[in-house]
Amino acid sequence: MMREDAEARSIGWSELLPFLPLFRGFRMAIDVRKLVLATAAVVVLYLGGRLLDWLTPVGQRVVVSAAGITEPRVFVSSGLHPTAVREWIESTQKAEGATRRGVFAVLMDEWRGTLVDFTSAALSLSPRGVVNALVRALGLKLWLGVMHPIYALFFVLGVWLPVWALAGGAICRIAALQATRDERVSIAAAVDFSRRKFWSFVTVPLLPVGIILVIAVLLAIGGLIGAIPGFGTLVAPLLWFLAMAGGILIAIIAIGLVLATPLMYPTIAVEGSDAYDGMSRSLSYVGQHVWRTALYYGVAMVYGSVCYVFVKLVARVGLFATHFFVGLTMNMGSASGPAGSTVPHKLNAFWQAPALDFSNPFYGALPHASVAGVSRIGQFLISAWVYLAFAAVAGWLLSYYHSASTLAYLLLRRDEDATDLDEVWVEEDAEPAAPSQPAPAPTAAPSTPGSLASLPVVGPAATTDPPLP
Repeated sequence: MMREDAEARSIGWSELLPFLPLFRGFRMAIDVRKLVLATAAVVVLYLGGRLLDWLTPVGQRVVVSAAGITEPRVFVSSGLHPTAVREWIESTQKAEGATRRGVFAVLMDEWRGTLVDFTSAALSLSPRGVVNALVRALGLKLWLGVMHPIYALFFVLGVWLPVWALAGGAICRIAALQATRDERVSIAAAVDFSRRKFWSFVTVPLLPVGIILVIAVLLAIGGLIGAIPGFGTLVAPLLWFLAMAGGILIAIIAIGLVLATPLMYPTIAVEGSDAYDGMSRSLSYVGQHVWRTALYYGVAMVYGSVCYVFVKLVARVGLFATHFFVGLTMNMGSASGPAGSTVPHKLNAFWQAPALDFSNPFYGALPHASVAGVSRIGQFLISAWVYLAFAAVAGWLLSYYHSASTLAYLLLRRDEDATDLDEVWVEEDAEPAAPSQPAPAPTAAPSTPGSLASLPVVGPAATTDPPLP
C-alpha cells in the first residue's frame, strides 16, 4: 500500500512538473567518461583553431582596434551588415595601434564574453538578456561565414564537425544509456557507436542548411529572370508571391534549425537512426511542442547556468589553493614578489593565481615573463596544466549541453509519441537471432528405472531424432 502511494505521488509530480528529469543534467555532466571526451574535444578544437590561425596570411586575419574593438563586435552591433564591417576595417587599419589577430583567437574571446553575458542573464531570469546573448552567438557564426568564408569552410568541415561527430555523438550515446537504462558504457564502446554513425552525425546539421541554400539559389535564379529587360520586369512581379513564399520557408527552416539543433545528436544516439531521421524528428518535435520546448530549454539553461557558476567556483578555489600552498615553498631563498605579497615571485612569473574577489578569470593569468633555460620549460608545463584545467571546465559545459539536450529529447519524445523515458535503441534490437529450422515437438519419454533423466528444452529442438526409448 505504501509503495502504491509512493508511485502515485511520483506520477503526480511528473505530470505536474514534467521538466523534473532535467535536473539530472548536472550529475550526468560530471560523469568522468563524458568529461574525458569533452575535454579531449576542446583540446583538439583549440589546437586545430590555433593551427589555422598560424596558417592564415597576416592580411586575412581579424582587425582589432587600439581600443580592443573587433570585427565580430562591429558586425553584430551593425545589424549583421558586412558593408559596415568593411568600412570599419578600412578606417581602423589606418589608425595607430591597430593590430591583426587570428580568427579563432578572436572568436574564442568573443564566445567567452557572450557566455558570461548569457550566464548573467539566465541567473537574473532576464529573457531579453538571454535572447540578446543567443542572437550575439548566432551573429558570431554568421560573421565567420560571411567575412571569413574560406577559414569557416576549413574550420567547420575540417575541425568542428569531425571532432563533435565523434566526441559529441559518443557523449550523447553515454547520456542516452545512462538516462534511460542507468547503464554504464565504456568510452571505447561509445566512440565505436559514434564512429559507426559518423556520417549521420556530420551531415545532420548540414541537411537543413542545404535545404536553405537550395531555396536561396532558386530565389537568386528568379532574380536573374527579373533582371531581363522587358520580359523579366513583367514576369518577376507576377511571380513575386513565390519569392515571398521561399523567403518565409527559409525563415521557418532557419528558426527550426536553431531550436532543433540541440536535439539532433540525441535523436541519433537514442534511436540509432540516420541523419534524415535526426533532422525530421527534431524539427517535428519542436514544431508540435513549441511551448514545451521553450519550457525545457529555459529550465535547462537556468539550471545549467547555476551549475556552471558552481563549477567555475570550485575551479577558482582549487587553483587558488594550489598556487598559494605550492608557492609558499616553491621559491624559498630567492627574491619574493611585490611588497606585501606572500607568494614567491618565481611562481608568479610562471602563473598568477585566480583572485577570490573574482577580479580575474577563474584560471588566473599566464604572464609572458622573460625566463630562460629550464625555467622556460617549467613555465610551459605549468601553462599547459592551467590550460587543461580551463579545457576541463569548458568540457563540463559541453558535457552538460549534450546531457541536458538528451534529456530534453526524451521528454519531447514522450510528449509527442507517448514513449516511455526508459526506451532506447540497443545493438541487439538491430540484430535479431536467426530463426532455426522448424522441428516437431519432442515427445516426453516415460520415466523408467535406469533411464537417462530428461533435461528441459529451451526453444525449438535442435534435432529431429526420435526420443530415447
